[in-house]
Amino acid sequence: MGNEDFISKSINKEVSRGWAFPIPLNWVPLIPGIAVTPIGIAKQYTLNENGGIIPKNRMTHDCSRPRKSGLSLNLRIDND
Repeated sequence: MGNEDFISKSINKEVSRGWAFPIPLNWVPLIPGIAVTPIGIAKQYTLNENGGIIPKNRMTHDCSRPRKSGLSLNLRIDND
């Protein structure tokens, strides 16, 4: 795969900011209503101070796929 370091750093950043909560994999079936989302890596570009293009990676979360409920995680969010 070759992106293990990037994924590890990205997940650690999300945990340290409170955006993700790591749990042991064997706990997943024991938590009612839990949502597990696949992650991916998007290739993006940014600019340096001179306007040069720099490639970068960004971790993504696919929250658009329907789950057992028939709804995606995005559609299960209570916006109120």
